[in-house]
Amino acid sequence: MAHEKIQKEIEASLDWLYDRDGESIAFLKYNGVPFPSMLSLPEALSQLHSLRAHKDDIFICAYPCSGTHWMWEVTSMLLKQKAERITQVKEDYMLEVVSPNKYAEKAPPRIFNTHVQPQFLPETVLSQNKIIFLVRNPKDVAVSRYKNQFGMLHPKYNGTFPSYFELFMDKVNTYGDYFEYMNKWWQIIKDKPNNLVVCYEEASQNLLKTVNKIGDFLGRHPSPELAAAITELCTFESMKKTKVDTIYNLKHNELWKPNYSFYRKGKVGTWREWLTVSQSERIDDRVKAELADCDFPMIYSI
Repeated sequence: MAHEKIQKEIEASLDWLYDRDGESIAFLKYNGVPFPSMLSLPEALSQLHSLRAHKDDIFICAYPCSGTHWMWEVTSMLLKQKAERITQVKEDYMLEVVSPNKYAEKAPPRIFNTHVQPQFLPETVLSQNKIIFLVRNPKDVAVSRYKNQFGMLHPKYNGTFPSYFELFMDKVNTYGDYFEYMNKWWQIIKDKPNNLVVCYEEASQNLLKTVNKIGDFLGRHPSPELAAAITELCTFESMKKTKVDTIYNLKHNELWKPNYSFYRKGKVGTWREWLTVSQSERIDDRVKAELADCDFPMIYSI
């Protein structure tokens, strides 16, 4: 009965994002923020502030398509001090997917991941736990999010990139507007020793440096040999070949259209193949106007 009630509440609260051509994306609005239409999401979010985090738990936080899967794999290997593929499913530790009471059986330190805005997390987590916050050039984020939305079977979206770009710029995205999201997180993490900001572009250019940086932040300083081995396993090419895309134990072809997956290209600067000069300049204008006070180590020039 409880499940049926939740299902009815989800269906009643389901809304749609429409692009300029009439193509739609289903979403759920929770506390004023649009989220993907995941069945478990309302329950998980409603209980998130009751999450009992251990002091050694680690949180990877990022706007969607900023490298969460990638850094979760790196961090897991560093924590275990072993360069071997992680068998756990990242979504089993995704805060907006799994109800907090189900984490009690998982021994700390646990590596959680989330795309939620900071106001959804417990204050103790924001002030005390180690947080790895990922940043990525918004131009590549826009392209990657489009490919992600277009490639997924549920919710289904068949719009063109120019139409999706307008949604991205009009602040009607699941998890909220990119620029607002980054501003909110900056207010939380700036000058806080429990936070480490990792730049997607820097990791792409020098993953070994990023592996060592995260290891030092976690107090798990890897040997040169271990750092090199983790780097080799966590290159995008290696992960795409050996990592299985799994959510809720569903098969890959039940989640994605042919030739699509979580792991797209992983390259930086592909926005140049997608954005017009005008679109690129519009993002530049919003960066200057809305992120001027955010001192993120982000590389916009690639």
